[in-house]
Amino acid sequence: MEAAHDFGSAYPGFLPESITAVLFENHYVWWIALLVLGAALIFAARSRGDRRILRAGQSVLAVTLLWVVAARSFDTPSERLRAAHVGLADATAKADVNRILTYFEPGFTVEAGPVNIQPDMTVAAAKERIAAGLKQYGIKETTFRQYAITLNANGMAVSRFTALTLAEQPLLTTWRVSWDDVAGQDWRIHNATLVKIGDQEIKPGDFMP
Repeated sequence: MEAAHDFGSAYPGFLPESITAVLFENHYVWWIALLVLGAALIFAARSRGDRRILRAGQSVLAVTLLWVVAARSFDTPSERLRAAHVGLADATAKADVNRILTYFEPGFTVEAGPVNIQPDMTVAAAKERIAAGLKQYGIKETTFRQYAITLNANGMAVSRFTALTLAEQPLLTTWRVSWDDVAGQDWRIHNATLVKIGDQEIKPGDFMP
């Protein structure tokens, strides 16, 4: 898994999120369907000698290819946010504490049992606590089972995801994470809260078993 997104440049910010999601995110099923349709129209046109159908097929292919190029050339906020989750999971699997911290804002908080970090904690202390947690649980790999995000117009987002972590024993956890889209830096975590371990709800003050 890659540490950070590398899809393209930022999307045109003057467009509403609903439009950018259609234009600039990947829609492989739609693209394949349109390419098949365009190819079918061209085949039918050549079989019948019909120029109108031929032009229609060529237009479908041209528009689809332009759509693919546009989508692969720009990153939407949701694509960048997904990439941040993947990069953080990869850094965690490699126990790369310095890289993990690049996904957090200054003064961030983490509420996850023994790995509890508050804004008044020094960077050195936060590193030590994260490193201790990684060593304790022996995290090797994390995959996302469920993933949902809510993007706000003010450059903030909330994600809720369930992750399967391969450690000393497989561990299924659910998290709620608040993000800020920091100009020139990408998405950064403001707060991360452990919500569940398996089906067990985690309350403030609870510790991981």
